[in-house]
Amino acid sequence: MKKELLVKLLSTGVAAGAVFSLCGCRDKAAEQSMRSEISELEDQVDDLNEEIRELKEENESLRAERSNTVSDNNGGAYSGGFDLQAIESLNAVNYGDQFVVYNARFNSNISEARWWDYDDTMDSPGVYNNNTKTLAFSIMLEEETDDEIYYAYYYSADPNFDSEDLNKPLYQATIGTVTYRDGTTYYNIDFTSGSREGYYVVVIASDASIAEPYIVAYARIK
Repeated sequence: MKKELLVKLLSTGVAAGAVFSLCGCRDKAAEQSMRSEISELEDQVDDLNEEIRELKEENESLRAERSNTVSDNNGGAYSGGFDLQAIESLNAVNYGDQFVVYNARFNSNISEARWWDYDDTMDSPGVYNNNTKTLAFSIMLEEETDDEIYYAYYYSADPNFDSEDLNKPLYQATIGTVTYRDGTTYYNIDFTSGSREGYYVVVIASDASIAEPYIVAYARIK
């Protein structure tokens, strides 16, 4: 009887020990599996961070390339056109009716900028009927200045100005200011259009290189 009980107790103890041992193995295996999953997730996070860094570098490179397009066009409108999109990607400092100012220093001396209606043919700002003879964009200044500006008018049959449209200006000039009897001072950015229906853009800059764009204004004859 005692022998049978002892055998039973020993048998039970061995079985329990085996269970405890097995449970321990399972816990360790689960822990190892979890550590492996965490390690894989950390690797994935590292890969994502690397991709983000590369995308940021690519974005900065594209921004620099667009900026250089304006600065390095080697003569702008005089030598094979310019990149209108590069100018439009610059930070605007002022919006008006059919025009955008891109230069804070130039903007600080603007009292008013707008399209004028010399021929009584303008239906809305910058939109003329086909009886117009002159597209006239003027900038009234806060203070007189001796600085000259360059401007160039370009034409497109549709609203999308492509590189061919911007290859050669319809008209370009370098002008100074005009002061009238009432004391107001203007830059008069005029172009005798010839009533050709379509879309027009005038780029106003410090000089013909268009390296320092001031304003881009848009007009239409319909």
